[in-house]
Amino acid sequence: MILKSQRLRLWGIVLALTTAIGLTGCDRRTFSVPDAPDPEVIAAQNGFGFELYRKLISEGVSSDEQGIFISPASISLALSMTYNGARGETKAAMARTMGLESFSPETVNGSQAALVQQAAQRSADDQGIELRMANGLWQDERLSLRKDFVHLNQRFFGATVRSLDFDDPAAAEIINQWVSENTEGRIPRLLHGIDPQTVLFIVNAVYFKGDWTRPFDPHLTRTRPFYPAGGGQRDMPMMYQEGMFSHHEGPGFQAVRLPYGDEESVAMYVFLPDLRSDLDEFHERLTYDNWEQWLAGFSRKNGRVMIPRFRLDFKTKLNEPLKELGMAIAFDPARADFSAMADTYPGTNLSISEVIHQSFLLVNEEGTEAAAATSVGMRLTSAPVYQFDFIADRPFFLVIRDELNGAILFMGSVLTPAPAEATQ
Repeated sequence: MILKSQRLRLWGIVLALTTAIGLTGCDRRTFSVPDAPDPEVIAAQNGFGFELYRKLISEGVSSDEQGIFISPASISLALSMTYNGARGETKAAMARTMGLESFSPETVNGSQAALVQQAAQRSADDQGIELRMANGLWQDERLSLRKDFVHLNQRFFGATVRSLDFDDPAAAEIINQWVSENTEGRIPRLLHGIDPQTVLFIVNAVYFKGDWTRPFDPHLTRTRPFYPAGGGQRDMPMMYQEGMFSHHEGPGFQAVRLPYGDEESVAMYVFLPDLRSDLDEFHERLTYDNWEQWLAGFSRKNGRVMIPRFRLDFKTKLNEPLKELGMAIAFDPARADFSAMADTYPGTNLSISEVIHQSFLLVNEEGTEAAAATSVGMRLTSAPVYQFDFIADRPFFLVIRDELNGAILFMGSVLTPAPAEATQ
């Protein structure tokens, strides 16, 4: 029984994991879903992702950290599920923060459902691409969730809903096991216990893996110095490839597009500041509007590309950035209104206590053996004039984008990468 003087708190968790690249989705109820996500909702989601990333950058990252890596798609999915339980000024504040003021809840839910469903279909249509988006509502048995809230999140997000005894230490392990299964073991232990006031976890887990459309040949990988943020240098395995790439030169940087899958339906965009510039200067120009302009400026060129074979682990709380972006009321135990989410006792109230984001990125040479052999043959029989050299031996920015609907799946900065194991 919950004491009347005790405040219930909603603990929202956003979880994302990425390996090489890819797409698949969660099981879904049978219902009508738009054929594709709403382009304006996708634009709002991407814009929110850039604003959140800039907030994280403004908080400062010490030079010994690997970098910052987030999934705007994952964060938006988890917050959209939470949004379904908000009312009044709390709902309005969340809408403003996520750029959703002009959309009805039905439009937002339908667009998110289409995003996940389209991603699942991509796994079948584009060989070499896999994405899993899993959503879960884990409630303490003391809490009674409203049927409409549960129905919306099951219907549009395919959410798993389960009641547990949060006083039992096994509850955290059950949630951890679900997270681990939905991230291929890359994030095996998200929780280290459950706070006594926590009564609900809203969890989104993303697993993303894919093969390069044109893989890097492991035999061409060489150890070279990487010059991390904060000075000094470290030896890193640097992958190499040459040929035709989509490339863009902007003010103080150059960028290259590296696609995944047979159909190139997902791609990584790597932005490298010039030697006379740095990532801080690049971040000053990094806005959603500029991103859209830069995308339009890519063109096919012949060049050489060298990027690290690396892994990056990142975990952070998003509470303060979300508050600063306008969602403070949702974290306020006295003012938050999540009355559309659950029935509470008199004198108790639901509010968000934590939004946790955890991610994993692995970049290596993987691809099919035949494609690698063909690529080597082309290199050995040609002597082209190269139009650019792209050597990512210093901090850089990257985006992983769904090329069919424009959704930004992942984005981040690589500051001090950790070497990844060689491709087997």
